[in-house]
Amino acid sequence: MTSEVDICNIALSALGEKRITSLSDDTVAARFCNTNYAATRDSVVESSEWTFSIKRATLAPLSTGPDWGYTYAYQVPADCLTLKTVKSSTQVNTPNGLDWVREGDQILCDANPIYIRYQKQITDTSLFSAAFVKALASRLAWDLAIPICQSRGMDELATTKFTEELAIALASDGQQGRSKKIRSTRLTRVRELDGDFDQYAGPTV
Repeated sequence: MTSEVDICNIALSALGEKRITSLSDDTVAARFCNTNYAATRDSVVESSEWTFSIKRATLAPLSTGPDWGYTYAYQVPADCLTLKTVKSSTQVNTPNGLDWVREGDQILCDANPIYIRYQKQITDTSLFSAAFVKALASRLAWDLAIPICQSRGMDELATTKFTEELAIALASDGQQGRSKKIRSTRLTRVRELDGDFDQYAGPTV
């Protein structure tokens, strides 16, 4: 299993730096990795609807609603990075959503209960795909290029590498968790538009 330290070492290797044994090592590289890792991980997770980070939940309202504007207030789950959809019981199986707003750590709306879909903070590295690990390590290398290497050229190389690895990871993740019917429909549309299946570049992510 790829660990946090493994991901940091992939990033450091890309920068030509020595490996670390722990995020608590008394080295410049370890201190920068320890400072940046969690925020960088969450940032990359938030960059797309990764299949491993999407979660659904049903929420009951808090005992006290907002002072005005909406009827109910709901506590945002502690592991929520980004809310994607908020629905009422009559909207669960439809594309429709509620009129809602997030204010601080609460969701305000007029429905009770609500059904939410959100991006979950993932700390368990065993849930990461190999492609996501490379994308995350590349993003971390980008964050570390200037403070560790003091090199604008290395920063530019790391930026390009991250862009490439992210595209690969998104394409790989986008082929998972979607029904055969949806993929078939996409292929049909491409054939209709292009008249040539060979031009199909993969599912929309």
